[in-house]
Amino acid sequence: MSPPRSLRALRGADALVVFGVAALYLAFAKLGLALAIEAPQVTAVWPPTGFAIAAVLRFGWRSVPGILLGAFVANATADEPLLVP
Repeated sequence: MSPPRSLRALRGADALVVFGVAALYLAFAKLGLALAIEAPQVTAVWPPTGFAIAAVLRFGWRSVPGILLGAFVANATADEPLLVP
C-alpha cells in the first residue's frame, strides 16, 4: 500500500478528475433544482447524490474535492444568500 499523496504531488489527471466531477455535480444540481415545485431551492429529487456516490466508487478519494467544489458552487448560485442565519 503506497502512502497518500500530498496536495503538492497532485497530478494533472487528478486535477482533471476534480474539475470534471465538480462540473458534472453542478450540472446535476442545476437539473435537480429545476425540478423544484414549491420553493426554487427545495426539491424532492437530488440527482447529485447518486452521481457523488458513483464518482467516489469509480475514482476514490480524489473525487471528493470535486464533489465539495460542485456542491459549494451549486449552493452559492442558488436563490439564497450564501450565509443564511
